[in-house]
Amino acid sequence: MGTVKERDSAIKELLVSNGTNSLILAGINLGLDSRESLDISFISHAHADHLGSHKRIIVSKPTYAFYEIRMKGSKAEPMVLDYYQTINFNNHRLNIFPAGHILGSAQIVIEGEQTVVYTGDIKLRRGLTAEPIEIVHCDVLIMEATFGHPRYVFPAQPEVYTRLKTEIEQTLNQQGIPIVFGYALGKAQEAIAVLQNFGFKVTTEKRIKQYLDIYQEYGVAFKPVTTLDQEWGDVLVLPMNTKWKNFVEPILKKRTIFLSGWGIDPKAKYQFQVDTVLPFSDHCDYNELMQYVEIAKPKKVYVIGNFPEFTNDLKRKGLEAKSIQPRNL
Repeated sequence: MGTVKERDSAIKELLVSNGTNSLILAGINLGLDSRESLDISFISHAHADHLGSHKRIIVSKPTYAFYEIRMKGSKAEPMVLDYYQTINFNNHRLNIFPAGHILGSAQIVIEGEQTVVYTGDIKLRRGLTAEPIEIVHCDVLIMEATFGHPRYVFPAQPEVYTRLKTEIEQTLNQQGIPIVFGYALGKAQEAIAVLQNFGFKVTTEKRIKQYLDIYQEYGVAFKPVTTLDQEWGDVLVLPMNTKWKNFVEPILKKRTIFLSGWGIDPKAKYQFQVDTVLPFSDHCDYNELMQYVEIAKPKKVYVIGNFPEFTNDLKRKGLEAKSIQPRNL
């Protein structure tokens, strides 16, 4: 296995960043959620900031189902894996395991002289619609740290769910229409599951419904949901973008609620131009990121994110840690 110095040298040379949109494991020439076209890239999940049009892709089964919709026309040759399915790749062993972020989200472990884990986006709190996360020990950890600042500590999920329920009930009691905004893939389906558990009838748009149908194909159960061309239920769940904000603008009596971890920031509702931003997140908060590292016990951590605080705190704990270029979102 070589001396400590030799192993450390190998770690330092392992990771290369080709511009702002590519992250590549140099030793085996494997892209990690690259946005730029590569010969082959692992895709951890199907959110837009992790997708690229490549010659070959390594994905989970649900992620590939979403990929075919979101990257329509792509001619990528898929290597579709079940969780824990091991394959040989350039003299290394690869397998994927759950990330807890959205349905089908996956981390990848690369085993050779050392064990490398790339997380993609991760969530430790157990959701209703995604496979629960797992953590494995590794030598090198390459981790996403979207909320890598100590101010991002999320309330307990039941508290957030109760706040959402209260917002909706108050709006309905005032004869208004509650409108819940969330990302079309992942957040919207999780919100629908929570709302249905509270007994609300949900109406959504066709793309969210299309993703919802895939969730159901993979065993996530939902009650019937109507679309906007049908009778509206108690709550509208819509994507967070200009098109749908313009769609609801003429509705006079309404309350707009955006579900996002950025709701921790006091001015978030002004930034996103909604009535309320609830810290309903599909990412780890700061404490959970730290917990993940403590369990994984890596020798070195590469941190992908916009905040240096998390990397600096890892260093203060005696870990070798390095920030790398965040994604160009």
